Amino acid sequence: MRIPLLGLLCLLALVAARPGSAQAAADLGTLRAAALAAVNQDRMQHRLPPLRPDATLNAAAQAHADDMLRRGYYDHASPEGRMVGERFQQQGGSRWLLVEENIYRCTGCTEPPDARELQQAWMDSPGHRANILRHGLTGFGFGLAGVRGDVVYAVQTFAGPGVPLGTEAAEPAQALSPGAQVDLALRQLNAARRPANLAPLQASPGLTALARAMVSNDPEDIVDPRKMTQFEALSHEGSEWAEVRLESLRCGGCGVRPTAADVAYFASEFLHQGASDANPLARDLDVAGFAMAVNGKGMKSAVLLVARRR
Repeated sequence: MRIPLLGLLCLLALVAARPGSAQAAADLGTLRAAALAAVNQDRMQHRLPPLRPDATLNAAAQAHADDMLRRGYYDHASPEGRMVGERFQQQGGSRWLLVEENIYRCTGCTEPPDARELQQAWMDSPGHRANILRHGLTGFGFGLAGVRGDVVYAVQTFAGPGVPLGTEAAEPAQALSPGAQVDLALRQLNAARRPANLAPLQASPGLTALARAMVSNDPEDIVDPRKMTQFEALSHEGSEWAEVRLESLRCGGCGVRPTAADVAYFASEFLHQGASDANPLARDLDVAGFAMAVNGKGMKSAVLLVARRR
């Protein structure tokens, strides 16, 4: 059983010259509000939903700005290699969200930068602009450090459930029914079996029902441990199955609805497991069941059961 954590992090840096004007109010709360308003103005111009202020993202952004100032470095990675997702989780954020970060440094600065000028500098940089205009984001955070010195650090952080893996950013994510999910998964697995002259896997209602019962939205467990006894009983003497094998996968930051893109991603990953217990390309298998679970907050899980009849 493998659990690949898929993080989609755009790690970019922007070095800026001294800003031309100062923020009217040095209060961090006021600057955060102005920074959020500037971000949302640009997002709305591109027909994207506005972001909401998020205390956890604020804390992650401020911690990184403070750390860069205190230890004199400028990078998305801390000297220990800690990245924005880890900083977000340290502050209590979910590891299953898509998390992005923009950073800024101004040398020779003695006053806070203007929020609109900061935003324009980030929008003029393609990578930072991509973070600001990314689909699948809902929350925003901002941090600032070094206002009383000659080096100022600013950090933007973003998080949200993301979009289905393998889709274009603006592609509509049509939800796929459980039955359609099974049909699509089997079509993709059998398309891979065909060149090897392997008989197609047949959909098993019983295995699919068990897969649906087993797949979990618990952040720690892909497979519900309470259902493992049912799985283990399938291959007992006297059952219709000579052998039943299990594989499970999970993704984070991959959207809120079960879509065809998700099924295609999970099926592709199952096929690339190679020597895994539930290798769909094994010659002795003849039936399969498949199910997905979606928590609506960026985490998706899938369970594949493949079996050989007696």
